[in-house]
Amino acid sequence: MVVIDRGGLVPEYGDLTDLQARLQAIRDSGDTKLVTVFGSGISNSVLPSTTDLTARFKLCLTARGQQKFDETISEITDTGLAYQNAASLVKHQQGEAVLARTIREAVLTACMDVQPADRREVSGDIEQCRKLASSGRWHVPNGYIRFANFYSQLPGDVRGPIITTNFDPLIEIAFRQTQLQADSVPIPMDSAPAADTFLESSSIPVLHIHGLWTSNATLSTIPQLTGERPTLGGLLDRLMRAATVLVVGYSGWIDAFMRSLHVRVERSDLLDSEFLWAAYSPDSRLILQNRTLAAMVALPGFNLYTGVDGHAIFDPAAYEVLPAPPLPSPFGYSRVPQVQKTAADYSAFRFADGHEPTWADVQSGRWPVLSASKQFQAMLKSKIEQRGGGSVAIGPMGEGKSMALRQAADWASNHFPEWTVLWSEPAAPAVTNEWIDDVRDKYGQVMIFIDNADLVAPALVRSFDSWGRAGSGVVFALASHDRLWWRYAGSLANAVDSVIFSGFTMADAVKIGDTWNNNKISTVKSSADIELAPDAVAEALIKSGSRMFGGGTESTTLFGAILEVRYGDKLVDRVSDLISKLALIKIHRDSNVTLADVFGCICVMQCEFDPHGEQNRGASRPLIASLANLPGVYADGKILHSLGREAAIAYAGDRVYSRHPSLARAAVTALKEKQLYVSTCEQIGLTGGRLRRAGGVNRELYTDAYQLGSSLKTGDAAVAAARGAVEGAGHILEPRVTFMSVLRLNDRQRAFDYATSLAPHLPEFRDEGSALRVYFNEFSVICRHATRPQLGLGLAALSIADGIGYGLDESRADYGLSSVILCALQLREQSSELVGDIPELSWAALTQVLGGSNRIRVPRNRLASTIDNIERLSILQIRSRLSAQLAPFARSAVSIVKPAIEFSGAISLMDLTRLCRL
Repeated sequence: MVVIDRGGLVPEYGDLTDLQARLQAIRDSGDTKLVTVFGSGISNSVLPSTTDLTARFKLCLTARGQQKFDETISEITDTGLAYQNAASLVKHQQGEAVLARTIREAVLTACMDVQPADRREVSGDIEQCRKLASSGRWHVPNGYIRFANFYSQLPGDVRGPIITTNFDPLIEIAFRQTQLQADSVPIPMDSAPAADTFLESSSIPVLHIHGLWTSNATLSTIPQLTGERPTLGGLLDRLMRAATVLVVGYSGWIDAFMRSLHVRVERSDLLDSEFLWAAYSPDSRLILQNRTLAAMVALPGFNLYTGVDGHAIFDPAAYEVLPAPPLPSPFGYSRVPQVQKTAADYSAFRFADGHEPTWADVQSGRWPVLSASKQFQAMLKSKIEQRGGGSVAIGPMGEGKSMALRQAADWASNHFPEWTVLWSEPAAPAVTNEWIDDVRDKYGQVMIFIDNADLVAPALVRSFDSWGRAGSGVVFALASHDRLWWRYAGSLANAVDSVIFSGFTMADAVKIGDTWNNNKISTVKSSADIELAPDAVAEALIKSGSRMFGGGTESTTLFGAILEVRYGDKLVDRVSDLISKLALIKIHRDSNVTLADVFGCICVMQCEFDPHGEQNRGASRPLIASLANLPGVYADGKILHSLGREAAIAYAGDRVYSRHPSLARAAVTALKEKQLYVSTCEQIGLTGGRLRRAGGVNRELYTDAYQLGSSLKTGDAAVAAARGAVEGAGHILEPRVTFMSVLRLNDRQRAFDYATSLAPHLPEFRDEGSALRVYFNEFSVICRHATRPQLGLGLAALSIADGIGYGLDESRADYGLSSVILCALQLREQSSELVGDIPELSWAALTQVLGGSNRIRVPRNRLASTIDNIERLSILQIRSRLSAQLAPFARSAVSIVKPAIEFSGAISLMDLTRLCRL
């Protein structure tokens, strides 16, 4: 296969120069994270090859063992297979410790501090081997040294972790020689750490997925290398997701890494990643004998480069020289350059439509510095002059905080060259006293810019003494949602000044109008785009703000006004088109869930529970992962990453929101117009129920979704959401009680029939003990609304009786006695002689349970005059009379409904006595 280009032929696969050009583009553009995978190809230049190691394994064996080696292994022509079989033979005959020591002895051949005659002895002392790895002199392959130098030139957000199948520490040593700190992360078994564990480290993680040489746990045999390692596979998936993965010197053995790729191939899903596979052989036919590689070649995002010497890839002569900073950026941070590079293909429309700002957006003249941003910069300048402390931009979503923070970083970098300006990336390590001291020692005066700063606020409080005083040489510039920031504001008030972002001025509106004019941004209020003059845009913004908030523009939401002016009543059409586009993108090949489902879930949850992202009740990441029925790591990866490229979404801790309430409202309206709203609500309920059944997730992260039907109350969507929760939760009674309550508000007869149908099956539910009283109480309420108070009274009696599920608590006693009172009063209106003193006895009992009458929901004036005398009775007298009068109603209810419970026919109220306070 060839590609025609200017009359010539371009080979199907790339070569060394093509790979170097691609890597330079990654370095210079900074638009993707680079994850590098090293096999043994580079280490072998200073360490024994697999053939040499196979020979060393033979020498570990007895004479009989060597004879078996000659009979079974010597004839194997595949060097890798021979190595694995030889390792197995050593393991079986000499044990894991001998195998590991032989590997250590081989690694020591690269250590200049150990003489050949001493290697055997030193290999038996693991602690000495560790000391040599951290401070010894080593022969380090030129390929690793060049790679470390190249890596040091990458922006902080481009630097991904290193993955290697090697046991040796030579990559870490190469980084050390380049003044970068790298830490080994050995993963010899299926016990991989969570990605966040090492991504929070201040050093570069080097993952040794076959184990590390200073451990007796290494993988060398066929069963070990080919065994299932799902935990490690999940970690590799997360690390490679939406990244550029460079593979060097790796033969493609069927190990955890190749298994992970094989799964991706089976799903035709490379995790939105780009793979750059550098193969040493120039013969593509030989390379593609590996079935996984052969299948990957056909997938978008996979690039094969043949005839590539790993040592030559990072030859500095092949790369254009960049004006390098005096020191590389700390891991997880990017240095903000004093002059931002200009993007030739820049478009202002993405930011105008609500997407997160980029560095291209902050370049001079593209978007104005608004009044609140100027105030933030002025406050930041005072902290710079004091040489310590911080400033924070706080406000609701959509007020321009993220743009202001980037503008301030660009401004500070250009106006204060004596300071090092660092931008925190999503995988930045935790801020600690030690980290601050280290950064200050290396860079001198530093300004550190952090968006979504509420996530790091606890760390800022703990490290306050290192940066919070004038003269500390450290200034933090922060942005945060106001409601999330206030919980920490008191602890930081002495050092961090705040600027509130809320609304905009007339001068701001004029600047935005000028920007729209310069960038040819039109309004979409009719079938044809309309370009408004700058003054008209400003007037429209001010008018929009006044209409939206009923007053002056000082409290107007900036982004909301922009959307109102740009799209007007066409905003729903724009969001509807977006949903149609997202509906074409499946989460993965075997799923019917699309990005439209996820976006709909986010917007429905936001509109119903947390419109402005202030209450931490938006759609949670675990909810989104469960919606797609995929492992949790996908919530931060493929799903939200892909959605972030298409729709304007924002994050607040574990919650995900549309970037403005008007977008979320428009999405809900569009879902209703497309007849998708009901099914979306059902999906949300189903997903919440699924999380409820599975357990292991904080209830706060799914309860709102699980109870969406109760929140919506009425309408088809409420019924569908409650029904979805029932389906998702499995054999649990609680969601069925919720379904009963939602049906009661929408179809009383259906609610009664459903409640009756559950009665014979009560013992089948896992939560029968905790939910039984709630079931009887809700059934009682249904009967009362269906004007069947006699049956409702009996069911309410069961809800407070001893022996019905778990013991009675104050809340259930309150609801149960209230239902008894209301049913009895309704029945009294139908037949006064049947009720006796039940309403008054129950009211008096409830008064003692609640410690007074002020919390009782039933007014005292609805009771009979006998209440005066009944209130003088003791709780024992009240209990005795109430038990006797309720028992016939309870027996009648049991005979009609036939619930599968043990009931003697008498009502005991001992639990009620225990709860009384008076």
